[in-house]
Amino acid sequence: MNKRVIDKIFLILEERDMTPHSFAVKYGMNATTVNDILTQRSEPKQVTIEKIAECLGVSMEELYRDDSKDKHVASKELDIVARLNNYDEHKRGRVVGYMDRLDEE
Repeated sequence: MNKRVIDKIFLILEERDMTPHSFAVKYGMNATTVNDILTQRSEPKQVTIEKIAECLGVSMEELYRDDSKDKHVASKELDIVARLNNYDEHKRGRVVGYMDRLDEE
């Protein structure tokens, strides 16, 4: 299974304060199987991945989506907003005016 997917599963489990073992027990899955999947000792069948996604309450699309690009963009946007907030009203107006001109191009 894709390392990014495994990392996402671990992140979701961490957010829910669950271990792979407690997850497996709660949802009636074999703890060894879940551990082997998450440590990449075995390649899961599609139906197993679907069951994991269902138990986590996420779609397959969400499980496989690369959120790192979204986080990078959001981080840059927050940085821009923080920088704008440090400017006085006159400078912010100039920046916004410049952006408006760029939008017209």
